[in-house]
Amino acid sequence: KGLEIPDYVTLIWPDDNFGYIRQLPTEKERQRSGGAGIYYHLSYYGRPTSYLWLSSTSPALIREEMTKAYDMGAQEIWIANVGDLKPAETEIEYFLDLARDVDTVRNTDIGDWLKTNAKRDFGFDENKASEYADIKLGYYQNVGSRRPEHLVNGLFSENFGDEGQKMIDSYASLEKRAETLYNELSDDRKPSLYELLLYPVKGAKNMAE
Repeated sequence: KGLEIPDYVTLIWPDDNFGYIRQLPTEKERQRSGGAGIYYHLSYYGRPTSYLWLSSTSPALIREEMTKAYDMGAQEIWIANVGDLKPAETEIEYFLDLARDVDTVRNTDIGDWLKTNAKRDFGFDENKASEYADIKLGYYQNVGSRRPEHLVNGLFSENFGDEGQKMIDSYASLEKRAETLYNELSDDRKPSLYELLLYPVKGAKNMAE
């Protein structure tokens, strides 16, 4: 509408509130001295539907969208809307790791990244760290198809079996595996694993039910 923006001002492009970036700087805008940045949601409160209780934006989506933004010149400022910090610790760390060293992190398998964190945080050996990563990836696969906060009655088709029950069963299996890891930990490390692994899986299963 004719607004003149000084060249030194950084243009901040938001996502669509759900982790998908819809607009990025043009070739002309990439030449501005102020550069460009991103405002990205890891949590959202607003219309039409919020997602606050569980962190349901997967590292895979963060990597896809933020590396796309980086390659399109949005490199000056990255802002993450995280709401409550506690549920989104893993996703916040991944977002920040990507911001600090985009080339290394974008080329690191997300499962390997999760395994490294599991070894660091819980002292897991290779097998337990792999199990931790696999449970997290299973959780991300489920929430990627539908965020738990957005589940409603009548959402799933029953034409090819009870899709809703299949999701509940998947969460229940992940919960059982997470509980096994939890029960094998020392008491001082159990609260952290509960927050990072067991709580999101259990919470998603309860919401699906």
